[in-house]
Amino acid sequence: MAQKLNRDGKLSSNQAGIWYTNIALVAGDSVIPRSAVFVSETVITRSCHRTLIQLGDLSRYRETEVGGEKRDWSPAIGYYDLAGSILPISGQSHNQLAVIALSEGNHFRAIYHIFRSLATEEPHPLSKGNLKVALLKISSSREKGKPVQKVIDSNKSSTPDALLDCYMKLLELYYQGNNTGQITLEDEVLSNFSSLIKQSTPGSTLHRIVIVNIASAYVSQKRFQAAGEQRSSSTISRL
Repeated sequence: MAQKLNRDGKLSSNQAGIWYTNIALVAGDSVIPRSAVFVSETVITRSCHRTLIQLGDLSRYRETEVGGEKRDWSPAIGYYDLAGSILPISGQSHNQLAVIALSEGNHFRAIYHIFRSLATEEPHPLSKGNLKVALLKISSSREKGKPVQKVIDSNKSSTPDALLDCYMKLLELYYQGNNTGQITLEDEVLSNFSSLIKQSTPGSTLHRIVIVNIASAYVSQKRFQAAGEQRSSSTISRL
């Protein structure tokens, strides 16, 4: 099973059911209810997901203990990505990827993964707290005069620091409920975003900005519904 997962990157359709059927036949059980096969698929998928998350955590802990300026997060990221591909309804893999991004000072990537986690059917319970931590770190860096984003898109020409700086400042205002300068900042973000799209092929960070907007609008709507409120998020819709 591990070899199949590594090769395909996900569980194939009805694969778990086939494994269960083979096991049951070997045990002498020739009559297998459909419900049992379905339950087996779910159990196997979640078991694989949990194992991959734990392997990712072990790899992450190892790199954390090693220390140094250059850490190799690729094994942990690989496990988390694979976990997310076999159980996309769970936000756990995105939450763990956000933890890595925070440790690297990549605040925007952390926010991206946190919102991806919050927008799933099964959000990670720590994602809300991690969002607060990420935004507080951005505020702290800004107050100290440090860059709010240490790592940006590999294609630097497609995502200038100015756009990410304005965009993350806007996210801070949204989170704080602060309307001071919000319209002006929104216009600045939209102007920079539009210019970049016209000048070059959008990079991965521009795509992530769009996904963060969609996810944050969804998360906000869920929060309003849970509170029994009916609101329209016109500012996020503009972006």
